Amino acid sequence: MNLFTVLILSIFSLTTFVYSAECSTYHIVKSGDSLWRIAKKYKISLRELYKLNPYLRKKKFLKPGQKICISKLKKKKNKVQRKFIVYKVKKGDSLIKIAKKFGVKVSDIKKLNRLKGSRIYVGQTLKILIVSKEERRIVKSDLKKSERKSFITYRVKRGDTLIKIARRFKVSLKDLKKINNLKSNKLYVGQKLKIPIRAGRIYKSERRKPVRRYISGKRVVLERVRKKVYLRYKVRRGDTLIKIARKFRTSVREIKRVNRLRNNRIYAGQILRIPVYKYVFIERVAKVPRISLRILPVEGKIVKSKRGILIYTDCGTPIRAVDNGIVIYNGDDLNAFGNMVIIKHAKYISVYAYNAKNVVRLGQKVNRGQIIGYVGISPNEGRCALHFELRDINGNLLNPINYLSVRK
Repeated sequence: MNLFTVLILSIFSLTTFVYSAECSTYHIVKSGDSLWRIAKKYKISLRELYKLNPYLRKKKFLKPGQKICISKLKKKKNKVQRKFIVYKVKKGDSLIKIAKKFGVKVSDIKKLNRLKGSRIYVGQTLKILIVSKEERRIVKSDLKKSERKSFITYRVKRGDTLIKIARRFKVSLKDLKKINNLKSNKLYVGQKLKIPIRAGRIYKSERRKPVRRYISGKRVVLERVRKKVYLRYKVRRGDTLIKIARKFRTSVREIKRVNRLRNNRIYAGQILRIPVYKYVFIERVAKVPRISLRILPVEGKIVKSKRGILIYTDCGTPIRAVDNGIVIYNGDDLNAFGNMVIIKHAKYISVYAYNAKNVVRLGQKVNRGQIIGYVGISPNEGRCALHFELRDINGNLLNPINYLSVRK
């Protein structure tokens, strides 16, 4: 054996050793085997088989006992351990503010710190990923997009349809179904829907809220009232009384009565008065109920807020009903207020929010001083506090501080 032959054999053996190290599964050829049968048995294509065994292209026949590679070893990817810093939560912090500050996603902070909700407290330590400038720029742009388009939760009421809700909030029916994973247009009373909203948009429902003002010491409110009005409609070719009645959501009988029609005949160009119902605002003097707050829900430091008062106290302090009444709301549908209880009394309504836990149920009768929940954390400040409101029967805000001096 000359030197050239030895060299060729050594190279061949080396390549076969390296090749065999990459292969994880082999097939031992038996008499009667073919490449097509082997490919079918292991559910792979002939192309893949040739790729794994390139030397087979030159051979016309398989030999019994020959090894054929079926699959290669999968190389394990080394996970890159990312560095993080420890951040101590300060007063006024929220997950969104912290995410903006460090250029990371809120979901990443929650995942790294195993947070189930978005509530954090002052002094809490959080792990924050250290990201590159490019990653920070991408996250900031995503945060801006999410700010432009966020969601509100809407509870379906009796008579609601997807088309009505889409028209009311000025969103397309297709988007509404896609966001809520709805396959059909069927809804049920009490169902919660996500409604996309854009920053700066004010809906009709928000504009129609009663506006409060004061005239000569008396508070005047604008009350929304349903009133009948008449529209002028010019009959077009192809119109019938039934079509017109359906269009304006009234009855044929009402149109005939208003226009003094003896039969259902109408002609193109005819002017008809159509009775429709619209919501208008009328001014009225607000009746302020006489309230005597003998007790407060909790004892603590009282601070006036936009919608009521904040009472700062220890977390877990029992919250007590200020008067006898019935629970008309118990839940956490409004994310900004967390767990909330609303009680209807004889002449007014009381609201208790930021609760850690509610211990009453919807429709339950409660007495003055009865425990209805426990104090939780204000999400805006991260401090233990109770948000307390008073409202009249029509839902107008009352200042609770005005009634504190009456306590005995």
